[in-house]
Amino acid sequence: MTTFSWNCHGLGNPAPRLPIPMEEGHGTDKCVEIRLDRAVASSSWLNLFKDAKLVNLEVSTSDHSPILLEPVAAELMSRTCTLKFENAWLREPVCKFKVEDSWKQNQNETLQMKLSRCLEDVSV
Repeated sequence: MTTFSWNCHGLGNPAPRLPIPMEEGHGTDKCVEIRLDRAVASSSWLNLFKDAKLVNLEVSTSDHSPILLEPVAAELMSRTCTLKFENAWLREPVCKFKVEDSWKQNQNETLQMKLSRCLEDVSV
C-alpha cells in the first residue's frame, strides 16, 4: 500500500503514529498487523489542498481506527478589481462634471490614456 500510494501521489500520515490499527490472526503465531494510513489524491487535488493532513482517529470499540483527511485549501491569490466606466454615472451631476472635466483636461492624450485618467478622477 505504501508503494502504491506514493506512486499515486498518496498522502502519508504526518501525525504521531498510534498503535497498529488492524490485526489479522490475533492470538496466533500468524498474527499480521497492518497499517492502512494512506490516502490517494490526484495532482490537481493536491495543488488545491497543499496543506492537507491525514489524521488517525482513536476508536475504542473497534480494532480498526478510522483516518480523517483534512483538506486545507491553498490561499488563492486575490485579483484586483478594475474599475469600469458605467454610462449611468453621467446621470449623477457631480460624477458627470468630473467626467467632463477630466475629458477636457486630457484632450491631447490617446484614447486609452483619457479613459484611464477619467476612471482615476471618477474613483477619487
